[in-house]
Amino acid sequence: MNTVNVFRSVSQIRTLRPSSWLLSLAVLAVCLAAPSVRAQWVTQTSVLKPGWNAVYLHVDPDHAPISDPSIAGLNGPIEEIWHWAPRDVSEPITSPQNGEQPSQWVRWSRAEGATALKLAGNAAYLVRLNSSVASHAWRVKGRPVAPTYRWTLTGLNLVGFPTPPDKPPTFASFFQAAPELLTDTPSLFRYQGGELGVANPVVIPPYLAAAIPVKRDQAYWARAGETYLQYFGPFQILNSDPSGIRFGAQRGQARFRLRNLVTNAITVTLTVQPSETNPGDGSSPALPPMLLRGPLHSKDLTYTHSNLTGSPQSFKLTGKGQVGSEVEVTLGLNRSQMLEAAGTFYGAVLRLTDSLGFSQVDMAVSAVKESTEGLWVGAADVTRVGHSLTTYARAIDRASFTNLLLSLNRAVLVDDALQPLNGYRYEWAGDSGYILVYGGPNTNRPLRGSYLVLSNNLSMGSVAAPFPLRLIVHDSGTSKKLLQQVYQGPDSTLTNLILTTREGMLASSKLNEARRISAVHLPLGGSPWAMAGDMRPNAQLMASVSMEELGASNPFFHAYHPDHDNLDFDFKSPPKAGNEESYKVDRYITLSFATNRSDFNSLTDGAQTLTGKYQEIMAIKAGANPALTNVVSGVFALKRISAISTLTE
Repeated sequence: MNTVNVFRSVSQIRTLRPSSWLLSLAVLAVCLAAPSVRAQWVTQTSVLKPGWNAVYLHVDPDHAPISDPSIAGLNGPIEEIWHWAPRDVSEPITSPQNGEQPSQWVRWSRAEGATALKLAGNAAYLVRLNSSVASHAWRVKGRPVAPTYRWTLTGLNLVGFPTPPDKPPTFASFFQAAPELLTDTPSLFRYQGGELGVANPVVIPPYLAAAIPVKRDQAYWARAGETYLQYFGPFQILNSDPSGIRFGAQRGQARFRLRNLVTNAITVTLTVQPSETNPGDGSSPALPPMLLRGPLHSKDLTYTHSNLTGSPQSFKLTGKGQVGSEVEVTLGLNRSQMLEAAGTFYGAVLRLTDSLGFSQVDMAVSAVKESTEGLWVGAADVTRVGHSLTTYARAIDRASFTNLLLSLNRAVLVDDALQPLNGYRYEWAGDSGYILVYGGPNTNRPLRGSYLVLSNNLSMGSVAAPFPLRLIVHDSGTSKKLLQQVYQGPDSTLTNLILTTREGMLASSKLNEARRISAVHLPLGGSPWAMAGDMRPNAQLMASVSMEELGASNPFFHAYHPDHDNLDFDFKSPPKAGNEESYKVDRYITLSFATNRSDFNSLTDGAQTLTGKYQEIMAIKAGANPALTNVVSGVFALKRISAISTLTE
């Protein structure tokens, strides 16, 4: 079936009025934004020694202030926390800072209490542990963040590295790709507890680099060379938001690139890890059903995919600078498997590790179950029309004529004589064999003969060119309605954007910012029509639309035409319904939503476009006569252009 015109009609919705379109998108984004309290949770544990320790946070605990006991451990042995936040990059730092430059630090101390300091991910901190405590496991729960930090070339950087927490590599192996950090010139410094001074922090000399591990939770002073501006391990993640992959309620795909930074070939493995519990209410977000896009099929131009949630996926990268040393990773969200209620939050951790065992990068992944609430606008393309094949009754002789009328319950035998029913009269045309019927229960009906219909068979045939029908559907969350027209614009308060069926509900001074969408094939003034069913794959929406005999939108009613004015034959009686001259038209519209196809793009659709099959049954009725029905069918597409769930009527 031809869907080109359907999607062209949907795409043209954007061009109706750009300002209103952008305003609708803004409202949609606000309505679909997930609260910040919903996140993916990972706990970073740093074992602190008495005195000063340097910690680099790979999680972002933005859900709670530093005064929260779960963050700074105010009821524990932590005495002070300093955040290194250099403000003047024109003055390079040539030696580790111990707090002598107050402008470079934001501090919190137990004694001072309230402070402007708030912990964040991808940041370094000096943490002082009470000297009376042998050690302390500082646990910070937050949203995992991918490493991002722009190295300064002219001085020292206080940074951390996302090494595996269990078996971290040594400095010698980890910095093979950044040999400038292992020169005889002091380039690496680490904190080891105790008071700040000559022994804390201390230089990591090259001859000890093979014995000292690069611990994941620690921060180090490092002097970069002129080449390695963003070295955090053997592979680099490009074109990705450090805060994570946020599918929200609209997105279905996300992309980033993996680049090999070492000369050896490596394999990067992706796994989906479940989130820890929410520190607020103890709940655990459901795992998002994620897919990894595979190669393109040349036959049907669709992408294959593999299940990322259920099994790890690996990428082989050739050595740095070679063909194949950089690959694009396209992730998808299989929304057809998100079976929870609208608004349900899904969260997980995407973990990337390398075959050298040098890095473990965690990225947050989140999604929200989409809602169908709001305004959907699109079109149907009628591509097939029913053809009525009428069979007329015929008889070969008088005997078969009598038997046929008896079998059709059109007559009975009374004293062996054929007696027609319901005021009808039948005649057999011997020359052709057809049976003519006259009269009927309506005594005012002229005695005009017509052939007796034996059966009506309906077959579907293709049309010469698809015929477009605009569709406007509103979902309030509890009910769905088919609309003939809808207005969108500011209300009388000038503060709210509304959807309404009446122009008078809009602010008269802002009509230039409003817009109207209408469907000319539906009767004016009759909407909205209730729709039964649901808006989801494999479901249906059904509506019944009536055009009354005397309705202005009824194409069969003409007030000034003698054959269609609905007056009696004397042209003097007042108009009345139920006559033969103007027909009543009942339209039964069914939208059958398509099942998601199995290719990658179909499964990861952003859930803002719905497609399927369109069917309409038209019943045309005159007076008490049986309705004449016909069927049209085709395809349709609906696009969600507004998330406003209230229709002001």
